[in-house]
Amino acid sequence: DACMRHEDTEHPDHDKSGQPKRRTVYDQHGTAHILTSMLGEGGQGIVCTTERPNVLVKVQRQRLDPRALRERVRQINALLNLELDSLHIARPQALIERPVPGYVMELMDGLEPLQKMLEASHRALVEGDGLSGYVATGGLRRRLALLHELARTLASLHARGLAYGDLSPANVFVSQSVGHHQLWLIDCDNLCVSERTGHSHVHTPGYGAPEVVRGESGVNSLSDAWAFAVIAFELLTHAHPFKGMQVED
Repeated sequence: DACMRHEDTEHPDHDKSGQPKRRTVYDQHGTAHILTSMLGEGGQGIVCTTERPNVLVKVQRQRLDPRALRERVRQINALLNLELDSLHIARPQALIERPVPGYVMELMDGLEPLQKMLEASHRALVEGDGLSGYVATGGLRRRLALLHELARTLASLHARGLAYGDLSPANVFVSQSVGHHQLWLIDCDNLCVSERTGHSHVHTPGYGAPEVVRGESGVNSLSDAWAFAVIAFELLTHAHPFKGMQVED
């Protein structure tokens, strides 16, 4: 599990009994957070559950050089002060300082990644059960309601002059119950006020706009719109708009 292996090279991955070793990270207040399992993975880091209910931790994939680390800390500290209370976005609560940079966030019970819903629906189709998985995960009505919630959240974010940056089904959390369409965005450390340049072309493969993937542009509201359109196409049709066997091979 990637959460158990986040660059902590001072200790083995398993204890003396052969069980996977749980990692501990520490926030700016000295609070210890024990990582229990990987919940999601984006273009820049890994989101893990912890032993505390509703408390998640995002950690970097790898160690950063001093300059990149300072920029990362500055970025997360800026997010701590953003006014996002009215938006369904799991904002950072505290900075993780060691052994790798990251942050703590809170997320309500009863939510799961949209990716899980997509996989369950697609698996039924592949296994010959037709659209049973599509119906079991809420059918067309629920999918349109979820897309409406996602579009509304992004529109509110863009109206504040912000872009989300790394939109993918792994970063969109939805109600586990098919009778509801609650939706929250996590992994918001990629939020930015203006188009980013240089090394800031963070994206999840398959959801990055062409200009971001090619390094010609930083993320912005238009690259968010691209990622939203890909997610909408995928959610409604069981297919990615550009990925076929030729791409996957």
